[in-house]
Amino acid sequence: MVGWLVGWLAGRLQCITPENVRLLADASSRAWDAICAMDAPELGGALLDTMRAWKAILPNTIPPTSRQWCQPYEDSHGYLFSGAGGGFLMVVSDTPVANGFQVSINTTPWAEQAFQATTATAAAAAAATTATATATATVTAAATTTPP
Repeated sequence: MVGWLVGWLAGRLQCITPENVRLLADASSRAWDAICAMDAPELGGALLDTMRAWKAILPNTIPPTSRQWCQPYEDSHGYLFSGAGGGFLMVVSDTPVANGFQVSINTTPWAEQAFQATTATAAAAAAATTATATATATVTAAATTTPP
């Protein structure tokens, strides 16, 4: 039984070639660069190339039905499954996607967010002990509002 499994697996691994891995690495690098540049068309193209590379490396990770799942989004910049062969479908589009949701990305560096939250909490605590209830409510509301 183990011999059969090893033989089957070895037959599937022949697709892991330097060229196919290079295609995946290049697509990943392009996707990251597009995210940093906020370039939706380039990100969409990089995601499509990522899916093509996955299919080239591990053909069984992209289900045969993926074509019909992705067909409604052919007019988008591109798309990619969140995991190899499943999960949800990420679609890069300038227009709303049916049954989709908008992802918001906070561009404030994490260290600054932590500092802002600590400062706001300290300010709220100080205001609560020294100000009236109305002033405290105003400071607390400001302290709990997250940056866009």
